Order: sequence, then C-alpha cells, then structure tokens
Amino acid sequence: MPDGYPEAFSQELKQLPPLGHTLAPEWGAKESSMVALETVRNALLGRRELLVTSINLVPSNTSLLELLEQVDAALGRVSAGTYGTCEICKEPIEDDRLHADALARSCTSHLTPEELGRVASDQRLASSFLGDTGGIHFFTDETSATISLEAPRLPSDSSPGHPRSLRQRLLESLKAAWRVFQNGESEDNNSSDDKKKILEDSTRAHQLQSMLLPKRGLGVAAWETYYDYAPAGAVGGDYCDLVAVDGKLFFCFGDAVGKGIAGSMIASQLHSLFRALLPLELPLNQLSARINRIFCESKATDYYATLVCGRASSDGALELVNAGHLPPLVLRSGQAIPVVATGLPLGLFYTSTYEVTELRLVRGETLLFYTDGITEARNPMDVEYGAERLVSVAVGRRALCPEELVRACVDDVAAFSSGVLPHDDRTVMALRHI
Repeated sequence: MPDGYPEAFSQELKQLPPLGHTLAPEWGAKESSMVALETVRNALLGRRELLVTSINLVPSNTSLLELLEQVDAALGRVSAGTYGTCEICKEPIEDDRLHADALARSCTSHLTPEELGRVASDQRLASSFLGDTGGIHFFTDETSATISLEAPRLPSDSSPGHPRSLRQRLLESLKAAWRVFQNGESEDNNSSDDKKKILEDSTRAHQLQSMLLPKRGLGVAAWETYYDYAPAGAVGGDYCDLVAVDGKLFFCFGDAVGKGIAGSMIASQLHSLFRALLPLELPLNQLSARINRIFCESKATDYYATLVCGRASSDGALELVNAGHLPPLVLRSGQAIPVVATGLPLGLFYTSTYEVTELRLVRGETLLFYTDGITEARNPMDVEYGAERLVSVAVGRRALCPEELVRACVDDVAAFSSGVLPHDDRTVMALRHI
C-alpha cells in the first residue's frame, strides 16, 4: 500500500455534515442567513478535506485541482455573504439547485439548453431511484426518519422488463428492512409474537437483498469470479454486482454510507440504478459521472458511496474507475499491486469527474476487491486486522481459484476476530483471468 493511503473514505464520509437544503429561496432574517451560511461553510470544509486527500494521492489529476479552486471560490462567497446569489441576475439561486450543486454560481434560468436537458434527465432518474418521489426520504436526524414506499415510474431510458422486476424486489426488501428497524426500536417492550414477527421480517429482508446479489461463481469468457457478502445485520450497505454483456464482464463494487438502515437502502438502489444505466453503453467515466450527478440530485442529504466499476474483456484487458474506494489488488508475481482511487466518492460534488484506469491481466492473475469491514475488523484485544495482513493472505494464496481465495481471506478475518461480532459489513470479491 502507498504511504498515507486512507483505509477508506467511508469513515470520513460518516462524519461529514450534510449540505441538505441549507438555504431557502427567501433569505429571511439576517441571523437565520448567518446560521445557514455557517452550515454551508462547515459542510464545504469537510468535503474540501476529502478533496485534498485525493489530490495528495493523485497530484497529476488536474480535474481535482480545478475542483479545489471551485470549492475555495464557494468558501469565499460564503465569507463575503454572497453565496447562493446568481452572479448574472443577482437573484437567489434555487434551493434545489444549490442542494444538487453546492458550488453553483448561477440560477437555473441561466443554464444552457444542453445543461438544462442533462439536469432534467438526471432529476428524473434521481426521483425514480433515490429521491422522495421515488419512495425514500431520510432526514439527518435518525430519530425523525420517515419513509414512503410507493413504487415509482421507471425512467424511459432504462431497459425494459428486467429492471421493473428488480424494483419490485427492491421495494419488498426495503419494506421488510424498514419494519425490522422500526420494530427493533421498541424490542424490549415487544411481546413474543412481536419478536417472532421481527425475526420473520429480518429474515425476509436478508433473503430479498440476497436476491439482488449476482450469481456466485459467475464465469464469463476468460474470467471466473466469486464473492462473499456478509452484512453486519439483516441487510448491509456493501454493494457488489457482476453483469455479462456481449462476452464482456461488467463489475461494480463499493460501500454505501448512510445513517442506520439508510446504507442498505442506498446500496440496493445503486444496484437498480447501475443495471438501468448499463444498456445506455456509456463509457465508464461518463457512467460514473452520471451516477454521481444522480446522487447529488437526490432529495436525501446523506447519499454517499465509494465505488469501483469496470469492464473486463476476454483478452485480459480491464478498464475501471475507482471513486474513493479502497484500492483493489492486482495479484501477480508474488505481489499485490493496488489500484488507487483517482476520483472522489459519489455524491460529494455535482461536477466531479472520473478517470479510467486501464490494466491487463495475464492468465492466472486476479483482481481482488474488499470493503473496510474486512480491514477494520478487530480482535478481542481491539487490534485492527489491517490492510497489510489482507495483502499477506492474498499474495500467499494468489494461485487459488476465486472461490478458494475469497474463502481463505474471509476465514482469516474470522479467525482473527475470534468471536468478536462484526461492527460493519464484510465483502470480498475476486476476478481471475483464465
């Protein structure tokens, strides 16, 4: 691992203050405006820290440097008291626009026709998959969380048939998970029948989210795969997917960050969104950028996710985008080569861009993915498992098939933890070129 590489963006993301709807179109009293501006300032500073971390890892990424300039300019407008004012017409920028793009400098009426069309398309997808009109809305205060689970209309550019069945299964999963969350809040006062119902709901939520996971042991052309998905509770916020399209293998792996049950909901919706966008055949950097914009357009305030998505060809060629996730490991020649993140986690900045990393694996080489529930597992002495131990296990067993390699990694973490209950989801996935 390179020196200074953060174990994950996830822990830092969990501490970020949400931007939310911080500024109303009508500014109101001066005191309220000052409070709102201070909220924006704190949120931007938190995101700036993550941005600086990324720049230190990939200083050659000029787009990150440009984004840093935009953030500093926004902080300057906050200090000057002009944040949220259109620089062209001097009118307040729409609250929804500031919510989606905290760095916006103009109101919607001054967007180009192309920008307006893109925003409208992204808002439609956000409403269908992530926003409150799409079924789910979270407040930042966990105790006041609310939820609505009406099935939304699918966007017109999603593939027919299959995504609708995914949405139906997703909504069933979320309903069951939400009942578990609600019932668990008063578990001590529940009767034996209530506790039985909670257990049934918990089991159903787990089963339904499992249905959204890809086939284990999926093989495509010259690739074989395997994964192990172990949520810390009934459902989890980790995410993995494998899709075969025209002899190529598309993969997606990451960790959704949210409050309580929100992580599992975001992960499940990301699954549906990824599947819906694949038929558009977008380049990976555009696919990642669009998912990021859709996250920013959502009505919720805590939609963040680290993500690695990519495409594997039969000749061993790999293209992937790493949006703030722990570095996948290329296992070759007795070493583990990390593929570090070159982009920010999804949902932080509307204008984030993503770079594609190109690799080529020869037969017998493996790409290994993992979430921070693996590296941050602890033993009874409260010692962390760590990335170095995972690398040691993976390198020592690099010749194994994906299933055996994944099981070896999972078993080693379990042996290390020695009965300590996991505090986070644990997911491992391996892709081997054969």
